[in-house]
Amino acid sequence: MSSYVALGEADTYFQTRLNTSAWDNASFDNQRSALADATRIIDSLRLIGNKAVKDQELRFPREGQEALDTDIDSDTYGEMIPTVPDDVKIACMEIALALLDGIMPEEEYMLLSQSTTRYASIAKQKTTVEMPEPHIVAGVPSLRAFRLLWKYIEQDQVVFLERNS
Repeated sequence: MSSYVALGEADTYFQTRLNTSAWDNASFDNQRSALADATRIIDSLRLIGNKAVKDQELRFPREGQEALDTDIDSDTYGEMIPTVPDDVKIACMEIALALLDGIMPEEEYMLLSQSTTRYASIAKQKTTVEMPEPHIVAGVPSLRAFRLLWKYIEQDQVVFLERNS
């Protein structure tokens, strides 16, 4: 599967960021897999708008996300072409780093609700987080990445009602 970010681009980004040992110590194959998994996570989100090109493989770029083509060897040099936004690329790299660091979205989600059952003294306890972190619910293992992606995610119009007696 392709990714929003090439390995060389990710290496350059992580050279300018602190606490990247999970990336630095990962094998080439694991880095590539982490970027592919991160891309799948981003593409699983409910995004605003439509793909820029109907038959494109990935969900970015979206309609209206264009930039000037500065590649002199390109057939479209000097034209406005669909482009993946930089913050989506950074989010992809941040998610890849979190995955390599052992943060698994499914496990984080399962931790939102914990149960305790004992047979001696018969105790049953269930703890559920009332206001879970939205990035965990969305399956994004990095809050930093989720903040970058927030403006592209369709927001639910939810009203919470509470009755006080």
